[in-house]
Amino acid sequence: MCALDWCCVQAFKKCAATKPIPQDCCAKLAPFAKYLPCLKTPEYRSAVEAFLSGTTSIDEVRTTCLV
Repeated sequence: MCALDWCCVQAFKKCAATKPIPQDCCAKLAPFAKYLPCLKTPEYRSAVEAFLSGTTSIDEVRTTCLV
């Protein structure tokens, strides 16, 4: 993941603290939609959940952003 991608992920985590997650916040994840299938792998899912912990969850992101 390049530095620009990491900045997008960090920016998403910060704005995802607002509930419900705003659509402009969800838009920050658009470049990462291609990685959704990776979340079927338990190790990747656990890593993402740990990163988002305290802010949001994969399920909340799917419900709010991927409709």
